[in-house]
Amino acid sequence: MWHRNPPGRFDSGKSHLLGTSQTLTSCQIVGIKFLLWFLSFILNFEHATWDDKVVNGLDFIQNYVLQVPLLLMTLMRYVTPTLDNM
Repeated sequence: MWHRNPPGRFDSGKSHLLGTSQTLTSCQIVGIKFLLWFLSFILNFEHATWDDKVVNGLDFIQNYVLQVPLLLMTLMRYVTPTLDNM
C-alpha cells in the first residue's frame, strides 16, 4: 500500500529525484574516465592534450557543479524555516 503525504506536507520526492540524477551523472562521469583509461592502452595519449582537458572538465563538474543543488538544499532551511516544523 502506498503512503501519501498529507496535504500541505513537504514532498520529499523532489529531493529523491535530485539525488538520483546526481548519482546517474556521477556514474556517467566515472564511465567516461574509465573509457579514456581503457583507450590509453590502445591509443597513445602521451602527446595529446584533449584527454587531460576532458578529465579536468569532468573533475570540475563532479566536484563543483554537482554540489550546488546540495548547497542550495542546505540553505533552504534558513530561507524557509517553517519546513523544519513539518
